[in-house]
Amino acid sequence: MMTFVKQYGYYRAGTNFTRAVLEANFDCHVLVNQLGCKHDPPASWKKWLANPDKPIPAGLPRAVENKEVRTVVTVKDPYGWLDSFLVYWQSKLRNRTNVSTAFLQGRVKRYSQCTAAWTERLSNAYVVPYEWLLQDLDQTVRAMGHAPALQPRETTPVVIHERVDPNPHLRGRPFDPRYFLEREYLLNLTSNQKQVVTQDIDWNLFKRWGYEALS
Repeated sequence: MMTFVKQYGYYRAGTNFTRAVLEANFDCHVLVNQLGCKHDPPASWKKWLANPDKPIPAGLPRAVENKEVRTVVTVKDPYGWLDSFLVYWQSKLRNRTNVSTAFLQGRVKRYSQCTAAWTERLSNAYVVPYEWLLQDLDQTVRAMGHAPALQPRETTPVVIHERVDPNPHLRGRPFDPRYFLEREYLLNLTSNQKQVVTQDIDWNLFKRWGYEALS
């Protein structure tokens, strides 16, 4: 039976890749902007259904009523997240080194606030670190199938090798997981950008998933 999965995750945290992995490996319908925008703190699902701003998939109201909707939250190493944000910024023909400190501080703090809202208000949320999908897809997919109770499509996990991105300038490019797994992105961040993440991210929150501040 098709299962609805409500997705959450901040901009550039890997939500599109997570959705692709979910839909390739499980019999599920990932809700991106139904029941609220995936990038915003969680709202009342029943209130959204009463006044939707997107089409309502058949069967969703009943799934919400019966508490059958699963929730998946994507997180990413805060330094890797900032690099991904700046890559997107640069794809819009902007200079990634010419971003004000105040603007970056605001984005970093918002990343913490939204992640806290998803993981603390949604008691049944399954949190997927982006790096887990790159490092050990088999184990992560099996864990996702167990915790959110999703039905696998195949016995062997489907691996995605291309960049998944709504931006046509970034979509479909070859993708090397080592960039994130070996933290190569740190070489592309300025000292000030790294300092903003070190000082302004909520490390008490992100250390739950093994992320640590630079010393």
